[in-house]
Amino acid sequence: MRRFIPLFALLALVACSNQGTRPKDEVIPGRVTDLKVVDIGDSTVTLAWTAPGDDGAAGKAEAYEVRWLNRPIVEVYDWTEGTVVGPLPVPGVVGTRETAVLLGIPGGDWRYFGLKSRDEAGNWSIISNNDKRAWLGAPAYRAVPDTLDFGDVPVGQSFEREFVLHNDGGGTLRGSVSADCSSFALVSGGATVALRHGENQTVVVRFTPRAEGDASCRIEVGGPFRPVGCVGRGVLLLPISMIAIETGPVFSMGSPVTEVGRDPADERSHPVRLTRSFLAGAHEVTQAEWFAIMGWNDSAFPGGDRPVERITWFDALEFCNRMSARDSLTAVYDIGGRSTEGSRIVHAEVVTHWANNGYRLPTEAEWEFACRAGSTAATFRGETAELACRPLDPVLDPVGWYCGNSEDATHQVGLREDNPWGLGDILGNVFEWTWDRYDATYGLDFPPLPAEPDSVVSDPVGSSTGDSRVCRGGSWLVTPRECRSAFRFYHPPGSFYSDVGLRIVRNAP
Repeated sequence: MRRFIPLFALLALVACSNQGTRPKDEVIPGRVTDLKVVDIGDSTVTLAWTAPGDDGAAGKAEAYEVRWLNRPIVEVYDWTEGTVVGPLPVPGVVGTRETAVLLGIPGGDWRYFGLKSRDEAGNWSIISNNDKRAWLGAPAYRAVPDTLDFGDVPVGQSFEREFVLHNDGGGTLRGSVSADCSSFALVSGGATVALRHGENQTVVVRFTPRAEGDASCRIEVGGPFRPVGCVGRGVLLLPISMIAIETGPVFSMGSPVTEVGRDPADERSHPVRLTRSFLAGAHEVTQAEWFAIMGWNDSAFPGGDRPVERITWFDALEFCNRMSARDSLTAVYDIGGRSTEGSRIVHAEVVTHWANNGYRLPTEAEWEFACRAGSTAATFRGETAELACRPLDPVLDPVGWYCGNSEDATHQVGLREDNPWGLGDILGNVFEWTWDRYDATYGLDFPPLPAEPDSVVSDPVGSSTGDSRVCRGGSWLVTPRECRSAFRFYHPPGSFYSDVGLRIVRNAP
């Protein structure tokens, strides 16, 4: 008897035989390439990424896995040594933005994160981009500096200084910066603070005195952070104190052959007589004084009572002319054919009228005569004992800021001892532009070494040739050797540096 197999059973049999030949899913999920750390807490890290999908770039994966390690997760063995962390979301379709707040991650070091996704068949993706790292732990707040001294600022004018907020700890340092003071205002960097380990944020504060007298303010940094103090003084005018320098006797310009550290060619000693008495600024021109006249300040070390720097030689001449106009004096310099870059003058044609009574730069001879104040030693206080930054030189340390004591910055004028004629910061703090050109052949027409010239030169104004201009006095950056009274330095007149400023003079009435 013939037996018949029902149709539905036959179909089931065919289905079973086909199941055994279906190809296995071997296409791995897509790789995450945009893993980011978007927030950090004391023991939590928030990651964000785009869902990669299944089978390369379609559908959605089955699950995620995230691991952290104290080094980048690059190779398979890095991944196997990593610590699994979560919780994690269920994967969305390809292109979905995913986030996860990972819990229980220990702080105190860098933690690197990597991510993989898995499909239904158990296929794992390639490790994600893994350069994402976070430093966990409690934030540590620091403001540098924690007090801003704006110095003297003319009433109605503005002067800006800045401080920097740092997070030296872990997590994310959160807060906001605000000022509720009539004369102080935040210019930038004050809206919100969200700093991770090692990050910083600059906050710029503007002081605009409304009246004469002292002003102060507390810049509040939101949260439990210490405020930043601000002080300043409003003044109606910034008169620059001038010291009378009486000339007449011959002095020896340059250094004697016995002076330690001298340049035997560049500092050839020779007799000079100055026939014009003059007035010299009691201190280097400050940033507040500069800003009051010029309307700009680009100094590397902001502070109203600190010397102005980062100015060209041409800028210094322009300042002198504007000071002369302010005080109803006759300008010494005709400045034409100017070329500028921003606020700075980088080239000009200059004609000098030495007999005029306006402000000007000192000649080299005038500068050295005033600096020495009758001394023939390396400094007006005596011979220097050291030529390097350390140990501190006992002669230079009390009178000038140099590499041994400056802590790599300028300082408020007037904090070191004046020379016997009342000139402060004449050595150190910043180099001072002078009028004279630098001539590389200086001294070569003097008698042969070791002889020194004996003919007296009157009122020298420097060489008629040479592209650079001489600066004198040393600075916060250099050694005691460069802070000697005879040391000569030079720069192109259109250049500017963080250790070059100016001191003004004018002919005595």
